[in-house]
Amino acid sequence: MKVRSAPSRLVVSLIILTLATALAAVHPGSSLAAIAPASCAPDSGSATISGRVTLPGAVPVSFVLVTAYTTYGDRGGYDYTDASGNYQITGLIGGSYLLAFEYESGGYATEWYNNQPSPTTATPVTVPQGGLLGGVNVELALGARFSGQVNGAGAGPLQSVRVQVYDSAGQIVARAITDAGGNYTTSPGLPSGSYRLGFEGAGGYLGRYYSDKPSLDTADALTVASPSVRGGTNITLPRGGSISGRVTSAATGLPLSGMTVSVSGPGGGGYDFTDAGGNYTVDGLESGSYTLRAEPLFDGVNLFAPTRTAAVTAPNATTNADIVMAAGGTLTGRVTDTSGTPLQNITVYVSSSDGEFQEYVQTDVSGVYQATGLPSGEYGVLFRPSAFIPEAYNDRPNFSNADRVTVTAPDTVSNIDAELTKGASVRGTVTDAATGDPLPGVYVEVLDSTGDRVEGSYSQADGTYQISSTLPTGSYLMRFNADERNVSCAYVTEYFGGSRSRAAATPLNVTAPAEVANINAAMDRGSIIFGRVTDAATGAPITSGSVSVRDAAGEVVMFGRISFLGGYHTTTALPSGSYRIEFSDYDGGYVDEFYSDQPSLALATPVVLTAPADTLGVDAALEKGGLIAGRVTDVSTGQPFTGGSVVVYDAAGKQVAYGDIADDGGYTVLTGLPNGSYRVGVIPYGYDTPVELASAQARPLGVPPTTDRRLIPTFFGGVFGPGGATPVDVTAGSTTSGIDIAMRRGVFLPLTGR
Repeated sequence: MKVRSAPSRLVVSLIILTLATALAAVHPGSSLAAIAPASCAPDSGSATISGRVTLPGAVPVSFVLVTAYTTYGDRGGYDYTDASGNYQITGLIGGSYLLAFEYESGGYATEWYNNQPSPTTATPVTVPQGGLLGGVNVELALGARFSGQVNGAGAGPLQSVRVQVYDSAGQIVARAITDAGGNYTTSPGLPSGSYRLGFEGAGGYLGRYYSDKPSLDTADALTVASPSVRGGTNITLPRGGSISGRVTSAATGLPLSGMTVSVSGPGGGGYDFTDAGGNYTVDGLESGSYTLRAEPLFDGVNLFAPTRTAAVTAPNATTNADIVMAAGGTLTGRVTDTSGTPLQNITVYVSSSDGEFQEYVQTDVSGVYQATGLPSGEYGVLFRPSAFIPEAYNDRPNFSNADRVTVTAPDTVSNIDAELTKGASVRGTVTDAATGDPLPGVYVEVLDSTGDRVEGSYSQADGTYQISSTLPTGSYLMRFNADERNVSCAYVTEYFGGSRSRAAATPLNVTAPAEVANINAAMDRGSIIFGRVTDAATGAPITSGSVSVRDAAGEVVMFGRISFLGGYHTTTALPSGSYRIEFSDYDGGYVDEFYSDQPSLALATPVVLTAPADTLGVDAALEKGGLIAGRVTDVSTGQPFTGGSVVVYDAAGKQVAYGDIADDGGYTVLTGLPNGSYRVGVIPYGYDTPVELASAQARPLGVPPTTDRRLIPTFFGGVFGPGGATPVDVTAGSTTSGIDIAMRRGVFLPLTGR
């Protein structure tokens, strides 16, 4: 087991800050003074919240992350405290916010205003549009922490082991790294509650969860009270297996240093670099079969080796997993424009026919590119410039149609050239239809006749956009997309000509290499749907799921994501009209429903929108449903079967739920089901064609195909289709267990004619 470490909140915040800077031209925070704030982009306003953060004793503290969330769960803005403990969150829409204060140093707990441990109990603060709310001060308090020692079996304390603390939702909420004595203390501090600990493998030892468990699901739950440190959470990590070998040259037999050897298999893998003797060792491996790949560390080294496999039985060492690298083939060519001028920094994509080998290379100042270390085989080549028409070899319009190039290692295939042509470009301006103000942050797409994206660009702060000169002569559609990441989320997506459907859109004809100007759009404000999703029994927010919006024809036209507060809103705006809304949770055991508390689309209460007014209060209270659990095995061996999915059909034969199969063959269908009778089956991966499944269902009950070799769809009761399966009765709020399925074998015989 490898515990993959998550980035700290600080790192995440810095990444967000970097992205925000990079997108300044399309982000509402600094460039949308002429555009009215958008409720779906709560950082598009002009209000400010400020205050001061201290530690006990009125000690100011710097670098505390202060985040303002709307009461629906959208992040409105953030700031870090300075050396005096002061923060200031700007650009907010007037309204109510929940403030989180996060300090990753020491044992101070994350806190929500005012002195609350969670957002559900936080006190909202309200700021008027364009106003300033100051004096929102907090004093951080110590929280709960875990401490202990990590040892390796037979080796004593382990240094540099990553320790992670998970909350009840499986999110990492605190972490630590062991010191030279194997000791650790987690931070930041945590609210009182129940947590699980994970220890990442290091130094050849396997990762485990407390106490010596292989997975987070099986880990012991540990309670801790704030403010305190729960000590003695010690663990001894088992030693993993290892793979070692030597990498040599096929031509000389000599060792190759500086090669990267990577292994992948159960629970992850690892890598090592060969030393001067060509030796490598990858340790800390779980038992199982691993794939080994050796590659040069630096580009341009013309060596390759086929992948190989090696088996590991922890804690034993697998030795002599040697790899011989041979000279690969080389594929080279030159890229120019139509006048013969070489083109530098053109991206050239080279891929084998099976996709096993892929490489990106760039042309040099002479327009020459070179892909080396290629195994023998057939390759496709794609030239992807930024200001010319993309093409594939040999003058083909796309990669799927590329002429294949045969490479035989160690030979060189030359003259795989390209002469690129300037394409047509498109530019225009996007504005607010009501005010004429420029509208930034709209994603302008160029679509081909099938509706696939050919090119795209964002409108800038002045509303202008520019599609680079990559379009071949032809007819296209232009789509102006509202974008959920900025203020354009409040607008309705449309096509060039003002249509809101692709079928009615006005085509745009372009002739390369001309520029087409004044392809403008005036976009209308729409209506955003807001609501909350809660547990019908407790009123607690449901924090994971989605909302689907269907039009009058029943087609899904918009989505909304349920936030950590149980709130949601549609990702972008909708035009005026009547809609029906479906609410689904993610594996929480709730029954999906339609607004308002209806079981089906046909019975759903319509939600009528009148743009540009937002529509509030489209809420749902979901009921817990029944779950189904069991185990799947191979009837021939009795061993767990994991190569498929569990499928549940209702009495009408409709697929209503799915479930994943664990490594031990166990499964639980986590989709909540209403009271009723269901048929449960397992469909092996690969049986995804209606013909195959229909063939299985049409077979007489209990009669397998005559030739027995392939695992086939099998349903509870031992039959091959849902029609004859043994019914499974489900009661809402409980789990129906013991629905075990033994997979049968057979083969589908081909139809023959005469």
